[in-house]
Amino acid sequence: MMKSKAIGFIGLGNMGFWMATNLAQKVPVNSKIHVFDIVPAIVDDICVKYPDRVMGCSYPKDVADKSENTSKAVYMGPDGICSSDIRQKLLIDCSTIDTASFLEIKEHITENFPCASFYDAPVSGGVIGAERGTIAFFLGCAEDNTKDIQELRQLFSLMGNKLISCGGPSLGIAAKLSNNYLSGIIGIACSEAMDMGMESGLDPRVLA
Repeated sequence: MMKSKAIGFIGLGNMGFWMATNLAQKVPVNSKIHVFDIVPAIVDDICVKYPDRVMGCSYPKDVADKSENTSKAVYMGPDGICSSDIRQKLLIDCSTIDTASFLEIKEHITENFPCASFYDAPVSGGVIGAERGTIAFFLGCAEDNTKDIQELRQLFSLMGNKLISCGGPSLGIAAKLSNNYLSGIIGIACSEAMDMGMESGLDPRVLA
């Protein structure tokens, strides 16, 4: 059972909104979720739905100040997470970004807050999966990481149903990008096959 605590969540987009919603529905009763998004109306929406669980924040820094865990992070800038004291905190980035950017941010955090933990965990499963709580997480962390792996499993289980441990830092992102690359190639191949058949006179409904 996950301990009650303060959790931070930054970014309430198409998937992030539902991930935060699943957290609000499933965290222990005394937990608080501090959320931020650049669109205030989205923050207001989830706060109205879960007034006893969710609290809105004006800046990413506010989320880091008030939470023990911070998810979907925004780091740099005067009001970013790194302008707060994040020592002893567990930070998780669920963005699908380039590995170089992630490693640069991780280096900054490690140098300035050596006691903080920071992991990449991009997601797969789409908006419907986020709403249903069936998304998968590609985690840049080894299975034998005794420091955080159990807490990470508990947290991710509130938002998804599959956790894939990919190894060290940035390897979760690498796995997600590889998956996206393969999906793109399959889409291009299907389009080319359809085009070839239609150019030969085939009814596209037959090909489909």
